[in-house]
Amino acid sequence: MKKVFLTSAIVQTGSDQFVIEQRSDTGLLANLWQFPTVDQLENREAMKLAFLQQYGLELELGAEPVTHVKHIFSHLVWEVEVFVAQAITAQPSELKLKTVTKAEMEQLAFPVPYQKMWQAFQKGETVQ
Repeated sequence: MKKVFLTSAIVQTGSDQFVIEQRSDTGLLANLWQFPTVDQLENREAMKLAFLQQYGLELELGAEPVTHVKHIFSHLVWEVEVFVAQAITAQPSELKLKTVTKAEMEQLAFPVPYQKMWQAFQKGETVQ
């Protein structure tokens, strides 16, 4: 089974504002919402650059991942390191990015791996 290694950021723009993106309208998990996600890279500077290039988000990443989520699909496995990040500047290059409150987020459809990330963030716990 193919493994995919990713890094997701729960990006805060204010005390109750978070950046999310809508997945493309085709393929795996089409049209669902997620936290900004990039391929997993070896160091923090490379990760920050990836978020800037892919999303137009300049981030201050937390010192350590807040959780690790493993999710098994029928044909692949996602291994996701999850960081909490503060947006330094946000000039979104991706039209599907959206800033929402916690309450607004509860009304949107997220894939299970991202639901696990959000639950861990809210509880301050680590999940697998």
